[in-house]
Amino acid sequence: MPRTHRVTSLLFLVIASLGFLAASAAADNSTGACTWSYAGDTGPGHWATMTQPGSTELCFPGCSNTTAPQQSPINLQGATLNNALKQIQFYYVNTDVEVENNGHNIEAVYSPAGQGTSNNNITYNGTAYYLLNFHFHEPSEHQIIGKGSRMELHLVHQAANGQKLVVGIMIKLGKANPVLQQVLTAAAGTLPATIPVGAAGLLPPASNWNPAPFQYYQYQGSLTVPPCTGSVIWAVLMTDSITATQAQIDQFKKILGFYNARPIQKTVPDKAALQKSPVW
Repeated sequence: MPRTHRVTSLLFLVIASLGFLAASAAADNSTGACTWSYAGDTGPGHWATMTQPGSTELCFPGCSNTTAPQQSPINLQGATLNNALKQIQFYYVNTDVEVENNGHNIEAVYSPAGQGTSNNNITYNGTAYYLLNFHFHEPSEHQIIGKGSRMELHLVHQAANGQKLVVGIMIKLGKANPVLQQVLTAAAGTLPATIPVGAAGLLPPASNWNPAPFQYYQYQGSLTVPPCTGSVIWAVLMTDSITATQAQIDQFKKILGFYNARPIQKTVPDKAALQKSPVW
């Protein structure tokens, strides 16, 4: 083959290869991961309108109050009493958990991932929900009659059919919480870290947790982080809370480096959708 033809052929191969790589990159960008945060152009006010890199496809359409109106968190006010709501039964035991800092939160993850564990679960209205993880927000995400709290604990559960249920517990300033300190101590070291945790230590004091006497608000909302998965059952304790010291709150903030609370959402359930359990 003449030299000129060899050079031409080689040039064609290079151009074709570059074209293939460019097409591959464009394909990756069209479905690539979106970066989100709690501030600026990637903060909560932009989650619903952010687009995939190099594309017009929305990153998190589930975070939109327009197309997915059941957003969380909300101001828990004007609830309708529902005497049919049952007491929540908590079955928590000491278990090894993996403490992680995912860049948005510090959480304790139960194994096997995404399935929960039969040793840590709750029973709600006759259905078992297995504990997937627990994590914290500072300040609180929900408000109770217009008032927030210093932090909020989320205990994330999932039933065998995939239905998610999150128990929300307000954290007020007060005595140190030993379980929170376990997580903070682990998070300040090398992560991920496996530590033994008894999630029952995160529940408000009670003479019995099976069933627990906690009165709660119940509504259907979403997860409070992208992709803002919907159809989540929320059970937020009304008056029962736990405490943390100022030093613990400061340590959480120092490790994470920013506030990690999604603001109250504009669209809130109507009175019939926001319910409260009876007093036991």
